[in-house]
Amino acid sequence: MNDLRSLQMVCLDILKEIDRICKKHNILYWMEGGSMLGAVRHHGFIPWDDDLDIAMFRNDYNRFLEIAPKELNENYFLQTHQTDPEYPLFFAKVRKNNTFIDERSYEELNIHKGIFVDIFPVDKMPLQMPKIKRFCFSLRTLYLFYITLERRVNTKTTDRFFILFKMIRFFLFPVSLCKEYFRRKFEKKLQKYNKMKNEIYVGSLTVVQFMKWVYKKEWFKNFKSFRFEDMDVLIPSGYHELLTNVYGDYMTPPPKEKQILGHGLSFSTDIRRDRNEQ
Repeated sequence: MNDLRSLQMVCLDILKEIDRICKKHNILYWMEGGSMLGAVRHHGFIPWDDDLDIAMFRNDYNRFLEIAPKELNENYFLQTHQTDPEYPLFFAKVRKNNTFIDERSYEELNIHKGIFVDIFPVDKMPLQMPKIKRFCFSLRTLYLFYITLERRVNTKTTDRFFILFKMIRFFLFPVSLCKEYFRRKFEKKLQKYNKMKNEIYVGSLTVVQFMKWVYKKEWFKNFKSFRFEDMDVLIPSGYHELLTNVYGDYMTPPPKEKQILGHGLSFSTDIRRDRNEQ
């Protein structure tokens, strides 16, 4: 097994491969979530972060999914439900072959488990905030139905809706058909407003905390270049408003006890080497 910094460098290596493809095909992406915060506050990874997140508007995201399988170097794998059928999530990952990270939620799934970069699609939202809240609630309901039907996903939460759906799933038959129904339903609803013009809000809504990731479109009017480790990356010009919306006082690091890894306890940057050393 390896130290956290070596894992971060594998993530950076994956990002550079994504960046190469995006520049070649004029696909816009930007740093998202904790990686955006890392670019602003640390000019690189948050020191205790064990992954890397980027985002794309849906049209660019779809183009990337179409282009990447043909363009990615053989050392990398584009992971979606289409390329890895047991993969349960609604956003893509690019994983590096011959690496491993222990994501406890998915340890029972037969999927590629290499070190990864998350790629989140960003979709258009309804025009008014009350409609957005209802829209996010309905998405959350569909998502929780789906993820509770995926019995091998080890999701530990006190969310009362999750617990209720977990009980209901035992009365749904056949489970596999129900699961696919909710997957398709969620994907369709997620993209419901993408044909709308003059949008006011957009959102990265492929994870449970939906309202946390609803943004004003004006925050993405322009993009700024920031240093991230040894490369330049883009973040939205409205990053201050965006990061405040998500993290509050984002320039103040959390206390030491909250500076913890987000995905797993173990990883390997080269499983071939680790096997030989055993």
